[in-house]
Amino acid sequence: MGISTMAIILCHAPATMSLPSWLSSILARGGWGVDVFLLLSGIGLYYSLSRCETSHLKVWYYSRFKKLLLPYFLCYGTMTILKAIVTDYSWIDVILDISTINFWVKHGSAWFVAILIPLYLISPFLHKLLNHTSNMQNRILLMLGLVCFCLFLSVIGNSDVEYRGLIYNVQFTLSRVPSFIVGMAIAPYVASSFKLKRPVLLSLFIVAIALALKFVVPSIAISCFCIIPVVMLCAKFLSHDFKIINHIANFMGQISLESYLFNVTLPLFFTLSTWECMGVCLSYGNYLPYVLVVAVGTILSYIVHRFIIRLFR
Repeated sequence: MGISTMAIILCHAPATMSLPSWLSSILARGGWGVDVFLLLSGIGLYYSLSRCETSHLKVWYYSRFKKLLLPYFLCYGTMTILKAIVTDYSWIDVILDISTINFWVKHGSAWFVAILIPLYLISPFLHKLLNHTSNMQNRILLMLGLVCFCLFLSVIGNSDVEYRGLIYNVQFTLSRVPSFIVGMAIAPYVASSFKLKRPVLLSLFIVAIALALKFVVPSIAISCFCIIPVVMLCAKFLSHDFKIINHIANFMGQISLESYLFNVTLPLFFTLSTWECMGVCLSYGNYLPYVLVVAVGTILSYIVHRFIIRLFR
C-alpha cells in the first residue's frame, strides 16, 4: 500500500512539474499503483466478507462505505468546495464532482473512489461466486474467465466511443476491475500463507501471457497481470529488516486514500500563477510547488486519518 501510494504521487508529478520527457515517461508508469490498490482492496474485502454473516451485510456495507466515504468527503469534498470559492468553478460541478457523477459523464472527479463504489456493491456477490469453486484449479479458471470477460468488454468497439463520455468511462472502469477480481480470487491463499513453487518462473509466465495479449489486442489493459510480479517483488523486498523503508512504507500505506485525494486536489492551490498573484516568484520548473503539494498533502492526510480514528474509537 505504501509503495503504491508513493508511486501514485510520483505519477502525478509530470502533470505539475516541467520534467524531461524520458523522466515523465518513467514516472507516469507509477499509475500501476492504482491497480495494486485495487488488488489489495479485493484481498481486504474478501477477508472482511469471510468474517461477515449474510444476515449482517447491511452492517458490512455501512462499515465499508464509512471507511471510504468519510475520508473522501473530508478531503476531496472540502477541497472541491474551496475550489469553487477561490475560482469560478460552478457549484453545480461541485455537486457533480463530490457525487462522482462527473467521472461517469466526463471523466472528472476522483475516479478511483468512483470505481470503488460499484465494486463495493458487487463484492458480496463476487465473494459468493468465487466460494462456489471447491478447488484451486476451478477458482483460477473462474478468475481468468471473469478477467477476460471484463477486458473484452473494455475494448470492444472502443474506437467508435466518444472520448471521456459515459461508454468510455464504463470501459475504462472495466479495464481496472480485473485487478480487484484477482485480489478477491487469491485472498484465501494469501490468508493461508500459501507458498508458490518457482515464483520467478510463474512471474515470467504471467508477463509473457500479458505481452501476448497486448500483441494480439494492442488496446487491451495488461496491468492486472503485470502487477502480480510487482507485488510479489515488493513483498519479498519488504520482508527484509529495512526499518526505515518499512516505517515509511507503513506510514504512507495508512494514509493511502487520503494522500491520493489531496494529491489530486492540492495542485490547484500551489500552481505558479497562484503564487505569482500573491507576489511570490517560484520558478525551477514548478518543482517547489509540487514539493509543497506532497508535503502539505502528507501532513493533511495524517491529520484527517487520525481524526477519523479518534472519531470512531
